[in-house]
Formats: sequence, structure tokens, C-alpha cells
Amino acid sequence: MARSPDAVTVMFLAMAAACGKQATAPANDPPSPPGPMSGKWLGSGAGDSVTRGATLTETALGAGVGAVDGPGILSGPLASHGNLFVTISGKDSLNNVAFSIGVGGYLAATFTGTLYGDQVGGQLNGSGFNNLPITLQRQP
Repeated sequence: MARSPDAVTVMFLAMAAACGKQATAPANDPPSPPGPMSGKWLGSGAGDSVTRGATLTETALGAGVGAVDGPGILSGPLASHGNLFVTISGKDSLNNVAFSIGVGGYLAATFTGTLYGDQVGGQLNGSGFNNLPITLQRQP
């Protein structure tokens, strides 16, 4: 008469089989691709001789929305000693961008505009600016 295995034997065999298998790590989600505002940007304002440059990073916050931040520089005769270093932080919401541009000792300025491919067009306000048209072009 054949004897049926008891519960201890079945458990032991199951544990032994599991020990021989290689454990796999859980699959990690791939990193999100950089947002559309990520990259180097260069531009100027209408009627002034100040060059504006920035290296921005966009981090996804949700569908079509990203947090944008990074360092920037204003260069030219209107900038203090030729260069003025700024910090940029804001948001890209379905290609409508809004940034606060801050620099020590000055009131923050605000840029609002629209991203079209490799170009952003908008206006700069605050800190002495009043609807100054600005165009930024993505750099290679």
C-alpha cells in the first residue's frame, strides 16, 4: 500500500525547490524622459542688448505638467559687471511655461510664455520689466 506524503514532507520539498531558484528583483520603472524644457537655452529681449542663457531641467509632475528649474545668466552692458547669475524655477503645463527668475539683491522677475518645439516666446515682468518680449532658442 502506497503511503501518501504528510504535510511536513510536502512543505520540505517545496522549500527545497524554492531554494534552488534565483530570486529576481522587482522590475523598476524606467526613468522618466526629460521634459520638453530640459536643455540649454539662449535668447534676448526686444530692444535690449542683454543675452539670456539658462540650463534647465524639467521633472515630470503628471500628465503634461513638469517642474522646471536651473541656473541662468544675463550678460551684456545692462547686467552687473557684464554677468548676472540667476536662479530659475517654475512650471511647464502643456507647453505653457511660467518661471520666477531670482537674483540676490533684486526683486524676482516673472517670465510667462509658450513652448513651440525648440523655441519659447513670452514676456518678462517685474523687477523693472513691463511686458518685455523675450524669445529663447534651444541650443544643441
